[in-house]
Amino acid sequence: MVGILFLTVILILSFSCTEVVYVSKPPPPKHHVHRDHGPPGRHVASHRLVENGKRFLRRGRCGKAIHMFEKALRIDPGNFSALYWIGVAEGMCGHYGRSYDRLLIALRHAPSPLWRARVYATLGVVLIHMGRRGEAHHYFERAVALDPGNEVVFMARSRGRVSINVVLRWMD
Repeated sequence: MVGILFLTVILILSFSCTEVVYVSKPPPPKHHVHRDHGPPGRHVASHRLVENGKRFLRRGRCGKAIHMFEKALRIDPGNFSALYWIGVAEGMCGHYGRSYDRLLIALRHAPSPLWRARVYATLGVVLIHMGRRGEAHHYFERAVALDPGNEVVFMARSRGRVSINVVLRWMD
């Protein structure tokens, strides 16, 4: 009987001395992830490369621009600006097939209806240079549906042929 009483007292004391431990949230990550493509430093590096590439494009140095945009895409494959401007640079260098392919990829990443319209208009210009006017007209119609004031479409329609350089007006 004393043994049972002794065990009961020990059990009561052991349960009364336990501490309640609350599990807190895990600590925040050391860096915040930006757009699901990595830490913000990578985004900043990719953005700087795009800006350098755009400087080369303004000077007509499409080969150097392509190199900068490729580096930006290696860092951030979903960077719309790099995707779009590399398509423009390929067109400026006369690589219309590659330009068309790159612009189709950029179209899937367009951040807004306005940029979607600009990609459609640029695709139309590239297709004109490829001798595919019927398809170009289709893309121009899509561009005007999203952006009725798209000046590149109106220039291409009024002149019949327009340099891909006209899209440089859309550089920020």
